This record gives sequence, structure tokens and C-alpha cells, in this order.
Amino acid sequence: MLQAARRLFWSLALVLAASAAGAAELRIGLPTAPTSRDPYYHNIGSNLQFSEYVYDRLITRVGGIVSPGLALSWRVLNPTTWEFVLRQDVSFHDGSPFGAEDVVASFERAERVKGPGDGLTAYLRAVKEVVVVGPHVIHIRTHGPYPLLPSDLSQFAILPRSSLTVGAEAVDAGEGIPGTGAFRLVEWRKGVGAVVEANPSWWGKPTAWDRVTFRYYPDDAERVTALVAGEVDMIAGLPPADQQRLKAAPHIRVVNRVARRVIYLALDQFNASSPFITDKRGEPLPRNPFKDARVRRAISKAINRAVLRDQVMEGLAEPASQLVLADHQGASRRQVVERFDLAGARALLAEAGWSDGFAVTLHCPAGRYVNDEQICQAIGRMLAALGIVVRVESVLPRDFFAQASLNAYSFMLAGWGTGTGESSYALKGLVATRDAAPGFGPSNFGRYSNARLDSLLIQAMSEFDDQRRAALQEEATDTALDDQAVIPLHFQMSLWAVRDTLNFTPSADEFTYAADVTPVR
Repeated sequence: MLQAARRLFWSLALVLAASAAGAAELRIGLPTAPTSRDPYYHNIGSNLQFSEYVYDRLITRVGGIVSPGLALSWRVLNPTTWEFVLRQDVSFHDGSPFGAEDVVASFERAERVKGPGDGLTAYLRAVKEVVVVGPHVIHIRTHGPYPLLPSDLSQFAILPRSSLTVGAEAVDAGEGIPGTGAFRLVEWRKGVGAVVEANPSWWGKPTAWDRVTFRYYPDDAERVTALVAGEVDMIAGLPPADQQRLKAAPHIRVVNRVARRVIYLALDQFNASSPFITDKRGEPLPRNPFKDARVRRAISKAINRAVLRDQVMEGLAEPASQLVLADHQGASRRQVVERFDLAGARALLAEAGWSDGFAVTLHCPAGRYVNDEQICQAIGRMLAALGIVVRVESVLPRDFFAQASLNAYSFMLAGWGTGTGESSYALKGLVATRDAAPGFGPSNFGRYSNARLDSLLIQAMSEFDDQRRAALQEEATDTALDDQAVIPLHFQMSLWAVRDTLNFTPSADEFTYAADVTPVR
């Protein structure tokens, strides 16, 4: 069925291409398809990347710096009120004019759309209300002082007011929602592909492309074959094992960049007796060893991150000491990559009363991250030397994250990309005590809780002085990592393969933007 759908889609795409002969087209092969074309449905990379082609944000990021988007300017009127001045003479793809009422409707609609997790409401938790002051002026009032509002809004798409009552199912069924973005959607086949065409009236700098065609290949081999065969011009998610072969292939270049996504281990620190931890005979344990920071530290010490980088990731990873890259605001200057120390790990495990070890299942999202299953298998072998028997269980990403959100696992591999350029987003999402009201801990799969960390994070998120806020974020990071709230492994390195007729300078967010691709002249 999938192959038949793909053949039908590409035949339609060829008709579109023929109707605009001579137009500059970029064909991109991607590993993961959006789960919906509704930009509010699911807060995951494949959906966010696609939505950025069609929908604008109030604020964008240029080189990691917040910059004007649909909002030309913004200022703080008082600690809980921001004023945003919007662009004039901007229209949605259906011709309807953009204005302040569309922003209000977007915030309202985001709260109505129900998808996996919190959707995009994670970026709106601080917002109390949005008030129209004029046709192109709004005030956003927050529940308390919140200096990070511009960073959060850089992740949030703006839709027309006509979309307020349109549900996500209707959008995917074909109703669609126009945007104001650089491209307009002209063809969509869920899970198969999509075609967008340049918006000639877009307010920003146009890309080199009149049309961009997306083709989705979950299978690595099929994606690589599509590039070699000329079916696409570039692919994302190149498997590290294929990089040398493609480097040697004629007319193809391999491009890589360290991404903002940290790959880490989460451990159940909530349940008194964890469901997937047993003794080595398979009998339940009377207590959960992961609740002891010494056990968590022992596991970290027993993992050889250099081996993961060099052998499992084939050099395409940067060992991690924390949750964000060093250039992010609030990154710790004190944390260092954990040194492999098996003797020290054994001493800590014995000190915690687990010298005989135990057994645990490591749940792994199969195919979500680069070499995720291989990473899990390697960790299993490393922990065996510590006396911990690891059973690796691979789970399809959709099912994995549904279960992880319910805290159904004891030990799991996951990843987190920080698109806001500062550390509070990762701290709030991964290690803050779970609390739906402020949006804390939605991905705190181990249910870690530390009152000091929470207090520091709350202080940081209300501090308008950049230096004081960064110091509080750094202290919060040190508090979490000193306690091994999670175990960072490495920052994933993103890999692309492109035809030598293209120049490509990727961004650190792992996304493939047409604006970053130009023809070789």
C-alpha cells in the first residue's frame, strides 16, 4: 500500500512539475514524516520543520539570535506585560490579511488542539492573555515576570483567525490551514510526501527555490538509494555507516554538524519498586536502586563515551557533560564529560549496597535517533562489566513515547533538542518536578524531583537581568547534573548527503531548510 501511495504521489508531483517547467526545484529525502500538517498537533522535530516552511512565527531565530518575524518589534511595558508591534501588508496564502486578531486566535486554538503530549502549549504556559491594542499591536500578559517569552514564541506558528474552529483531523482530511510563510502547501500525502511552492508575496528574503518536494523514507537504505539514483537532490539522516561509501561516490558530498540534541539515559527515580528492575534470577527487588544517586553515578562512570563516539557513532558525536551545548545561555562551565572509570563505578555500586548487581530492561526507541539501538546494545555490554545485566528492548517511537510519558519504563534512552538557545527549556522539560500548571517536567520520564532545582529554575525564569538569569540557570544545571538527574551521553551529529550541484550550510537544530541550500553557480 505504501509503495502504491508513493507511486501515485510522485505521478501527481510530476504533473505539478510539468506545469511549471523551468522552475527551480529542490527535492529533499527525509527519514521521518510529519504526524500531521496541523502545526499545533505534535511538538516533534518532523512537524516543527515542516511547519516552518508554511507558517511564520512572531519571532524568528537568525544565527541563534531572536529576530523579527511577524512582529517587527517588542518591548517590556512592565514585568508582566509585553507589547508587540506587528508587520503590516502581510497576507495569508489565501489572500486574507494578517493582523492582531489572528495572533489572539492562534493562542486560543493552540489550547484546543489535542495531540500527543502538550502540543505547542509548552511554549505558552507563561501567557495569561493576549490583548488587541490596535490592528497591528498586541499586548501579551504573563502570569508572572517571564523574560524568556521571546525565545518561547520563536517556536510558535501563527495561523489565521478562520482556523479557530478547525480541528486537526479536519486539517489532515484536506481542509488545510493557510499560513503567511515563505512557501505555500500545494500537495500533501501523509507519510509519503509533500510539495510546497514559493510565496511570491512573502515579507522575508526569498530562497533560491520555486518549489520544494519532500519525500519520506523511514528505511535508511531506501533513502540512500534514492539519492544515488537521482530521485532526490539531498537526504537528511544519513546513517554513519554509509558516510564513507557516499564520500567516495561521484557527485555527492557528505555534510555534518553537531546538533543541539543531547542523547541521554533516564532512570526511574520515583517508584519504590520499579517495574523492569529485578535481581539476576528475574525476581522483583524490594527497593529501587535508581533512587540512590551513587547507583546513577556508577552507571555514568561505567559508560565509555569515547567508545560510543568512535565505534558506535563512527566519530559522529560529541560526548556530553550536560543537556545543552556550551554556547547556550545558562550552560554550566563546571560540568565535564564523565571519565570512564570502571573501578570507581564498582566501588560506588558496592557502597550503595549493590555489589552483586541487578538486572534491568533498557527500553530504546527504534529508529528515532541516530544509531539508537546500537547505542543501547553497547551500553548493555558496558554495564555488564559493572555487574548489571541489561535486557535491551526496542520499541517503535510512537509507542515508546506514549509509554515513557506514563512512566512505564525503569531505564530508557531518549533525546532532547533545545531550540530556544538557552538552558531553562531543557531543565524545565527533562528534570524539573512534574507540574502541569507551569509546564514543568512533561518529559521527566524518570520523575526526578529536587526542590532546590525547581526553586532555582523558577527564579531564573523570572529574572530579566541576562547575567543573573544565566547564573541561576547554570546553578540549576549543576544541581541537576551533580545529582545525576539524567545521564547525558553525547550530542548527536546530524549528517546529510547532497549532490555536488548544491551548496548546503546546515543549522544546529537538525532541520533541513531550503534557505540553507543554494545551487552551485
